[in-house]
Amino acid sequence: MLVDNIIDRHGVSVISNHATHPGVLLKDEIEYRQLSKSYTANELGLKPSHLSEIFKGKRNISPQLAIKLQKVLDIPAENWLLLQMRYDLSMVRKAHKKVSHKRLEPLTV
Repeated sequence: MLVDNIIDRHGVSVISNHATHPGVLLKDEIEYRQLSKSYTANELGLKPSHLSEIFKGKRNISPQLAIKLQKVLDIPAENWLLLQMRYDLSMVRKAHKKVSHKRLEPLTV
């Protein structure tokens, strides 16, 4: 089951028209919990440099990482994947706005 809305610890929706990479939210969560990047990376089975790239939006949250995040942070994997999917769709939509597309018309014989 996908989550329709994701609320942060302050009761504010983290879904908006402006796409935020889930890595930014992950960084916020780790900082809120006062966890070090190296400790968190180790617990997730990642190199700290890999985790930094996720924080910066240079790497995506995969289903495998989402499961690890669920185990380590107790935040459902579906939430992480939904955030990633919404970010990805937002980026594709932004790119497609720059390209003119013609609607297909039914063929008449």
